Amino acid sequence: MKRWFFLFFLPLYAERCEVDRIKVTIYGPTETILITQSEVDRPALDGQPKTFDDLLFEFLVYLDAKRINAIPSAQDVDRYWEEVKRQNNLSEQDMQNIALQAGYTLSEAKAQLGRMSAISQMLDMKVKSGLFVSKREVQAYYDAYPEVQQAEYYISFAVVPFSDLEPKEAMKERLCDYARTGKGDVRIAWGEPFWLLHEEIAADKQFIYTMKAGQIALPRATRHGFEMIKLVSKKPERLVPLSERYDEIEMLLKRPKYEQLLEKYKAELKDKATIVYH
Repeated sequence: MKRWFFLFFLPLYAERCEVDRIKVTIYGPTETILITQSEVDRPALDGQPKTFDDLLFEFLVYLDAKRINAIPSAQDVDRYWEEVKRQNNLSEQDMQNIALQAGYTLSEAKAQLGRMSAISQMLDMKVKSGLFVSKREVQAYYDAYPEVQQAEYYISFAVVPFSDLEPKEAMKERLCDYARTGKGDVRIAWGEPFWLLHEEIAADKQFIYTMKAGQIALPRATRHGFEMIKLVSKKPERLVPLSERYDEIEMLLKRPKYEQLLEKYKAELKDKATIVYH
């Protein structure tokens, strides 16, 4: 209902100031609920904004939960409250501060937590319980949309600096012999190896594609010395097996089904209630 403050300045004069207004009245099977503008403007307990449609849906679900007596008790709400504190390592004062920042009193915050719990339970019952994706559907999607994992290369780099005691050509020949045979008086400070995807290999280093594990590429002169590249190991390109993608595909296929069931539930809720917009 509309709430008014009456300010009397003269015996026969009154000015009234509207401080809140009703957005919608929901006539449910068990009770009537009023949604005011202040409730629409107030964010959720986590501080996230809610749309009017979100709030309307919440109250419709809550009425449905009341209809089947699926409302948590005060003791249940207290347990949820303590569980939220424990999981997020929050004190009682922290919880109260969070509630106040979102515009809730302590009792309102606990009531909202209870409503959220009831709504979650109803969605599990009315929507999520109807979600089912068969193995055949998953297999069909897997076959239609294969996923190829590109090759990966475990690379180690080193730079052998030029020396004033040895001509560059002689040094290069010595390093080439070492790269081919793995033998020779050569000391190389290899860097920590790292993985590179096939697509991450630079155009001038695509010879890495054909290298074998443990192989050292022929030296390449740079401004500071001879660059050496060693392929430590590699993973060839492969088709990702169904076992590794099953859960991902199942969730992907459930998403549109969830939306369909949710819209169906919303329609059912609106059929059960009379909604009057103001």
